[in-house]
Amino acid sequence: MTQPYGATNDALRSPTTGQFAMETQRKERYRSFDEHSKTFLVDRSSPFLSSLPKRLNKDVSRVLSGIKIYPTLTLAVVVHATICQKNQETLDALSLAQTEWAEKDALSLVLEHQLMRSRLLSLLPNERPNSDSVAISCHGTCPDVFSPTNDLEALALYVGKLLTNADTIWQERILSLQGDDAQSVIDTLYSFEGLRTQQDLRELLRETLLELAKSSGIYPRQLLVQGIEVSEYNEIISAYSGLEVYKTKYLDRMVTVKKLCSSKTNSREAFKGCVKDLVVWSRLSHPNVITLLGVFIQADFGYEKSDFIGLVEPFIGDFSLNSLIRSRNAYDKDSLSLDITR
Repeated sequence: MTQPYGATNDALRSPTTGQFAMETQRKERYRSFDEHSKTFLVDRSSPFLSSLPKRLNKDVSRVLSGIKIYPTLTLAVVVHATICQKNQETLDALSLAQTEWAEKDALSLVLEHQLMRSRLLSLLPNERPNSDSVAISCHGTCPDVFSPTNDLEALALYVGKLLTNADTIWQERILSLQGDDAQSVIDTLYSFEGLRTQQDLRELLRETLLELAKSSGIYPRQLLVQGIEVSEYNEIISAYSGLEVYKTKYLDRMVTVKKLCSSKTNSREAFKGCVKDLVVWSRLSHPNVITLLGVFIQADFGYEKSDFIGLVEPFIGDFSLNSLIRSRNAYDKDSLSLDITR
């Protein structure tokens, strides 16, 4: 489809033209993500496969061809079973796992990717089996082929391919998730933040995270702050519109916990309405924007035994913006006001 000679901007903005442009972008993104995802395994497996006997090379190639996510961790298992340990049982166990995973649909693989990771790790000697970090305790070749960063990027590309697939049902299913399934995907999408990957992939994943967080009212569990104690006996350093700001301690530093809503409103509903804003705020880094350390949730708070949901921020002093501007000892008011607006 080409632009007709003399076509106006209004014609370019027509629904048909817009749909064509979106479809073209979707196809280009999918093709880019697919090509990029193939490089992880090819780059790391080629030198290894060329050193294997022909019979073993064929068996290993068959196993590697079934990889969809966690490519370098899977390759580490294969290397461990064929070079480090030379254990056919480990290779058979991996083949069985892949057969089971092949029967699952694409979204199920995303929802259960942590279980897949744990199963792969169980096939390797791991010094910290119950930890998020991996320490393969083998002195052979397998630790050299494993790259957690590459595996996380491979998972991001896999999700990106789902979101740009010609069959839009996958995108619709992801964005309609609720409850535990939405929580799982939101946690996964948030874990991609900070990855140094393609810009269009980062933008797509972030847009999906924000949209799903807003529609489901669920925030990433990575934002949940543990180890804080807040009660009606804590010092209240500010209160406006029924919203108290408490001063307390967290990880050997003073912080403030801002109650999200007054006791007359439903904390959960108020929280659901601003989840998208909190996710955006958590990723901001600017001298004039206070850092969001996380979200604090406590049940049965105070005399009313209601849910308490608060935003945890660094404690910056016993003053408000108004008191700072009005203070005789404040900085030059014009400079201060200008700095605030930047």
